[in-house]
Amino acid sequence: MDSRIVARKIAEEAIVLLKNESKLLPFSKGQRAAFFGRTQFDTIYFGNGSGAAHKTGCKNILEECEKSGICAEPGLKAYYREKVFSEEITKEDEFDWADTGKVITSGVMYEIFGKYHAPIEEYRIPDELMRAAGAHTDTAVLVLGRNSGGEECDRHLYGDYYLTDAEKELADRVCSTFRRVVLILNTNGLVDLSWVEAFQAVQSILFVGILGEEGASALSDILVGNVNPSGKLAFSYGILDGLLRQARQRKMRLVLLWFGLWKNGESMYVPAWMKKDSQKYFRAQKGTGERMNTISPFCDAAVEKDRAAFTKLMAHIREQDKGYGTVIAMQVENEIGLLGTERDYCGTAQERFAQEIPDELAEMYQVSGTWAEAFGEDAGEYFMAYAFASALERITSGGQQAYPLPCYTNAWLKQHPW
Repeated sequence: MDSRIVARKIAEEAIVLLKNESKLLPFSKGQRAAFFGRTQFDTIYFGNGSGAAHKTGCKNILEECEKSGICAEPGLKAYYREKVFSEEITKEDEFDWADTGKVITSGVMYEIFGKYHAPIEEYRIPDELMRAAGAHTDTAVLVLGRNSGGEECDRHLYGDYYLTDAEKELADRVCSTFRRVVLILNTNGLVDLSWVEAFQAVQSILFVGILGEEGASALSDILVGNVNPSGKLAFSYGILDGLLRQARQRKMRLVLLWFGLWKNGESMYVPAWMKKDSQKYFRAQKGTGERMNTISPFCDAAVEKDRAAFTKLMAHIREQDKGYGTVIAMQVENEIGLLGTERDYCGTAQERFAQEIPDELAEMYQVSGTWAEAFGEDAGEYFMAYAFASALERITSGGQQAYPLPCYTNAWLKQHPW
């Protein structure tokens, strides 16, 4: 079967309809719509690092929507086209990231690997264009794009998970001008949607993720009703169970990686509800008071949530793998620690740091007193190593009670040039 046919089918079944009030979707044939957001032209087809795909010949979101019979407001279309295509083409833009061998041998990969790339700034729409579009139609399609972060440079909270200032302004102007708005999320991860509650105009929301080779055409068919969106966000063990089946078919054994609270020194993969409640699930802080993107290992509430989730996972593996032994070990968390500071300076950490060291460490190292008195200039490193190890032991012990597989973790060693 043609790979593009498969890609299109996957995209059709993966797109999620999050909201559809007043039967805004599907659009009737010939529907006039004002398209906003640079990603309608600069469509995000794949993620960073290992998530690359071939995009040569792929149509963007606006092109596919017009092909399906949606009539884009011409003034905005011309404005965005000129803006996007007048931008300087970078080395990243020129490369086919799906050609892994070329990417690695060229050296370009190492110029961007491990460096955080913030969301690309949205354009400000001139007032006269906004007024003209509002006179043309009462319906807008707002495309929110996000392809930030990547391996060893996980996403940020402010101006990334939350909207940027330019996106906030654009959303406010669009929702104030148009009576009916469709929000399309062309994002490589979750973004905050609490802002939508303030705008009654946002009647439909589609989560399309990163679109791949045929996702834009699948999206356009959904918008006009040729395809019903059937994707779901509900949690399931489907992927895990599929891995177990495939491994057994190939007579392989698996070592699975669990990162709940921490991956690559940050906490960007925790659930959205945990990110939003930074009082209960508090972050580590630098000595300057700056809050980090890492949940503190001293946050008992967060560690307990991780322990509970890992315990349920291990119980599921025990039931699904009974009699097979496909999973032979578990890695718990990935490259834990703090980047840019020797220790956590949040309120709870400060209290603990001023206390005397635990008896087990006093006996092991034959020292006593507070952390600073016992370990001198290395106190911060000892303090955090013990804190993360204690949290990790608490998480792991819950899982091993459910299913006593061997468990281990790894550490982020200093590496050139970081």
